[in-house]
Amino acid sequence: MHYAISHETVYQYHKPIKRCVMELRMQPSDNHTQAIYGYHLDVSPAVPLFSYMDWLGNRVLHFNCREETNALRIKVQFDAEITEGLLDESSLSRQSWSSFESLKNSRDMIDWLLPSHYCSSVPELVAFERDIAGETEARSPWHYVRSVNQTFKKHFTYAPKSTNVHSGIQEALVSRMGVCQDFSHIMITLFRKKGIPARYVSGYLFHNQDVSAPDASHAWVEVYIPGQGWVGLDPTNDLVVQQRHIKIAIGRDYKDVPPSKGVFFGDDCQHDLSVAVSVQQAQNQ
Repeated sequence: MHYAISHETVYQYHKPIKRCVMELRMQPSDNHTQAIYGYHLDVSPAVPLFSYMDWLGNRVLHFNCREETNALRIKVQFDAEITEGLLDESSLSRQSWSSFESLKNSRDMIDWLLPSHYCSSVPELVAFERDIAGETEARSPWHYVRSVNQTFKKHFTYAPKSTNVHSGIQEALVSRMGVCQDFSHIMITLFRKKGIPARYVSGYLFHNQDVSAPDASHAWVEVYIPGQGWVGLDPTNDLVVQQRHIKIAIGRDYKDVPPSKGVFFGDDCQHDLSVAVSVQQAQNQ
């Protein structure tokens, strides 16, 4: 499938700022199911851009704006060709819990097994785990992760603005409302408790009557299954990730992969933030 993606972020300052330093995680990479074409980033006011890879292999774009301005505009545009990965669910279902034991001592997996900033257990998570116990299947790790992925649409309401990007998992667990970031954090925490390596993925979704908002970026989860590798699961929409998800970055949780973050200098750095995202199906190249 071929998609055209546009993502525009605008910071409108209440008073002019004198300087800002920003880093962006908004550039996807090619992988075995994803090819990126025509990537273009425009920042206004115009600034020199510096690029590097972070410790997780995400592309980071850094800039230092020294021009006084009332607004900062960041716009990304690119095309993505997504092919369906080879996912043998019958083979995944045969993986035993014992096959995960060796991963506990793997240096490559340690970051995906330990608690992290937004993915640490709280009493509300233990209560939720009890609530869904009758709906989850533990015959194999794959049966477990698939059945947990299916519980979110039943037990939570997708509600934009019910939480914010700094919310801990307890907020969504108490209200049973949240967005893709909250549901991904909750599911990651559950999987890590079970000894299943899990990581946070930021990106975009081409919508097809899905629950999540079509005009926003998206988040989901990847789990590591021995013999298969990383497999994506989308708890917000109860999907196994295939041809409609465009991956941007991976992290232990959202704290590792915000699309933009930085510092601003001025007499009053209060601002209004607007974000516009478009993911459209396009002609194949």
